[in-house]
Amino acid sequence: MQVPTFVAIRANLVLFALAVALSDAACLLVTVLFGRPDTMSQPAARIAALGGAAALAMLVRRRARRAFDAAESSRQLAWSANGCDEPGIAATCREDWLVQLHIELNRGAAQGKAAAKG
Repeated sequence: MQVPTFVAIRANLVLFALAVALSDAACLLVTVLFGRPDTMSQPAARIAALGGAAALAMLVRRRARRAFDAAESSRQLAWSANGCDEPGIAATCREDWLVQLHIELNRGAAQGKAAAKG
């Protein structure tokens, strides 16, 4: 595997881990509010938490893709001439962290796009 593949795998794993943590916290909060924290160990609760985490990760990925497309169309990305480096993100970009997330998640696609532009 190439280095961009490792970066993309790491970024996807971190995104999913954060989504699982948020989903577990939300499920735990709901079960505590209903006075039944013991239901967190039930298989249905775990499946719901993992399903929520997967949905959250997909929503964040979709939002990152839209932020990347918006930054690209408004010319807030500076592509390098050789196409090997990641693009520079303008300081005025409102959702620069989402653009960076999209680049990390799709490193190969961003480099291919940079090579096509350059």
